[in-house]
Amino acid sequence: MTRARPPRQELVRTFPATLAHGDDACRAVRMFLREHGEARAGFVVELVARECVNNAVLHGSRQDPEKLVMLLLRLGRRHVCLRVADQGPGFAWRNVLDRPMPDDHAVRGRGLPILEMYASRLRFSQDGSCVTVWLTRSIRETRDMAEYSITRTDSSSVVTVRGDLTAPLVPSLQASLKQEVEQGARDIVFDLAGTDALDSSGIGLLIAACNTMAKTGGRLSVIEVSPPLLQLLHTMRLVTRLNAAGREA
Repeated sequence: MTRARPPRQELVRTFPATLAHGDDACRAVRMFLREHGEARAGFVVELVARECVNNAVLHGSRQDPEKLVMLLLRLGRRHVCLRVADQGPGFAWRNVLDRPMPDDHAVRGRGLPILEMYASRLRFSQDGSCVTVWLTRSIRETRDMAEYSITRTDSSSVVTVRGDLTAPLVPSLQASLKQEVEQGARDIVFDLAGTDALDSSGIGLLIAACNTMAKTGGRLSVIEVSPPLLQLLHTMRLVTRLNAAGREA
């Protein structure tokens, strides 16, 4: 007697190429993992999903809501398989793979290194409009979506992020930071005690803010960084640049 195969555990989302819709898809990834008992895999899988989705929305589709992005997440016995495709023209992926990590002043260019860092296998379609990533089933859970608050004392500003420091939050926070600097802030502290998710857009924001503070003779620091995020910054050689410190035990 032939045993029936168990139903595939997979998530499929097709959505307009906007950051808001992409963020919804990434939150769906998080919920899917939790519902299937894979919450521990959340940090890496969601990070990689965000990088793939952001690339598809920002670069592949140029944030054109008339174009669609497709996300497929499938749980295998040993791996999580993630596929993201867009309707853009693609890119010359062979020319950018295996490039060295950007220097610690560069605001962009960390998306593909993040994929290469965590993927056990990585494959692009011929034109680069579709990427498939295989990830080992492991790691940890993330929290809910982000918001932030800024408190000022004299020339010092503390930015408290609650949730994910990722692409959807960046434009608003960027504008707020610009206002803080214009109003005389010379010491900016990012408190990430409530943050478990950080993508290349969030990293770019921190580096851009650090560059701005250096030009004004100020200082930026990042405190209460979770162990996985601190390891990510270590790997990207950004701990010293961002004056990053981990959470106390």
